[in-house]
Amino acid sequence: QASVNLPPAQQQLIGMKIGSVEKRKLTKTIRIAGRVGKTKTTQMLGRMRKENVSVFGALYDQDLPFVKKGTPVKARVPAYNNRELTGEVRSIIPVYDFEVTRTYRVKIEVKNPARDLYPQNYIDLEILADLGEALAVSEGAVIQTGGRAIVFVTKGDGFFEPREVKLGLKAENFYEVKSG
Repeated sequence: QASVNLPPAQQQLIGMKIGSVEKRKLTKTIRIAGRVGKTKTTQMLGRMRKENVSVFGALYDQDLPFVKKGTPVKARVPAYNNRELTGEVRSIIPVYDFEVTRTYRVKIEVKNPARDLYPQNYIDLEILADLGEALAVSEGAVIQTGGRAIVFVTKGDGFFEPREVKLGLKAENFYEVKSG
């Protein structure tokens, strides 16, 4: 393949950044909304409430393969100035809403150290799915051209060679590189 020559001044002019393809831990953040569920042990105002609460949310089927019991979750409570809490996926309820939302119901246990969450409180959830280690490249280094993905490999002295790559999963700002 033909190389492209871009002197440093031109690289700076177009805002070019050079990065590397490297093995890294990939994490996919799945954002969903949830609500605190009603439980038999949650009491009325002024009484003791649970330190851990069950939160239920809707998980889209394309995200289902990345979520399993024990997957960590970050939670933010809009009613309490987006206070951050932690939790984990407890179960995926095998009920699929095909007609309306095309989602599965997920149950997440969230730590409630202040014991101030009430049933039906809304919570913003970030499920942190671990995709394992993989060879990955920055999203900004990939040029998508229809059905192809191209990256430029530095050859030194301002010369770059285009290379077609086969991409796998996208996780945050990185693509898994399958080949190329």
